[in-house]
Amino acid sequence: MVEPDAVAILPKLVWHYGEPFADASAVTGLDFPDDGRGLAVVDWDQDGDLDLWFSNRTGPRVRFLRNDSNSKNSYVAFRLRSESANPDAIGAEVELFFKGEDDERHIRTLRAGSGFISQSSKWVHFGVPEGREISHAIVRWPAGESSEHRGVTAGQRWTLRDTSPEPEAWQGAQRTLALKTGGIPRGQ
Repeated sequence: MVEPDAVAILPKLVWHYGEPFADASAVTGLDFPDDGRGLAVVDWDQDGDLDLWFSNRTGPRVRFLRNDSNSKNSYVAFRLRSESANPDAIGAEVELFFKGEDDERHIRTLRAGSGFISQSSKWVHFGVPEGREISHAIVRWPAGESSEHRGVTAGQRWTLRDTSPEPEAWQGAQRTLALKTGGIPRGQ
C-alpha cells in the first residue's frame, strides 16, 4: 500500500555558525534531488582532500563527488594497526599536536559503519593548516593502552602500530580515476 502523503527526504547539508542552522546545500553543490540513503567519505584519489560517495534509493544509485580543492592547506592521514583482537583498531582515538600549540585539541575517533548502508574510509584524516608543523600524535588504543608517535609530517599517509612508537610512511599505488558520463554500455 502506498501512502499518498509519503515524500522523499532530500539530502541536506546544514551549516552551524551561531544560531540557527542554515541550509548550505545549494552553495556547496550538494542540492541533488536524490532520495539519499548513504554517504561514504574517503580520499579516493589520494590527493589529501576528502571525496564523497553517495548511495541513493532513486537514480543515480551511486554518485561520486571529487574534491579538487585549490587550498594551500595540507593533511595527514593515519592507518591504525593493532596486534589485539581488534586489528583495525576500531574505536581508537587519535590526537594530533602541532608545534607551538598547547591548548587546541585535534581529535578523531576511528569508526566503522557510521551511516546507513555505507562505510567511510578507515584512514584517520586531519587537515593541517598552511604553515603549521606536526609535533606528534597520541593514539589511545581500544585495548586501553596509549602510544606516542613522533616524526610524522604533513602531506603524507602513515601507518601507526600499537607495538611500535615509530611511524611507517605508507607507500601505496596512486589511484587513477576516469569517470565517463552517459549510459551503461550494453553487450560488452
